[in-house]
Amino acid sequence: MEKLPFHLQERENIIQTIKPNKMFIFQNAITGAFFYFIIAFLIGLFTSRKNIFDSFNWFIVIDIIFFLILISLISSLIRYTKEKYWITNQRVIFRRGFFGYSVTSLPLERIVDVVISRSLFQQIFGTPSLHLDTFGSGSVGGGIGNYNAVSKGTIFAINNPEDLQRLILDLVKKQRKVEKLSM
Repeated sequence: MEKLPFHLQERENIIQTIKPNKMFIFQNAITGAFFYFIIAFLIGLFTSRKNIFDSFNWFIVIDIIFFLILISLISSLIRYTKEKYWITNQRVIFRRGFFGYSVTSLPLERIVDVVISRSLFQQIFGTPSLHLDTFGSGSVGGGIGNYNAVSKGTIFAINNPEDLQRLILDLVKKQRKVEKLSM
């Protein structure tokens, strides 16, 4: 049995452990490289005194693009190794990080909705996400793939979002009955 990065509460049981789909790595690497390239292109465009296409050494540009893709791939792989989720009978737990990691949790009774997200990049890579809306959280959303632009209540790159959505909503109803809260 694996060592958990958190302690289970009294009468808490793990129902499901989830690791993101491996396409999560490529989705983040390609979207990251795309944004790095756009930023580099815009900087070059605004700092060039001549026509940008006349002044560029295209071998350097190709090297820079390759380097950015490599950095994005490595950072996405590191991020993937840290990303993991646990669904318990009392809460949803998230472990994520880059060099280190942090563990956060959302009590089931605070969850008011579970939204399936399929952005353009998520559809291309087959990596839908679940956004867990809580009381007072406002709207959530990840844009076109920016890892840091989403709420802490997001489960990334899952294979069966409808089944997981149903499971979480059923657990929320059960927990609210236990806590004597209305749904």
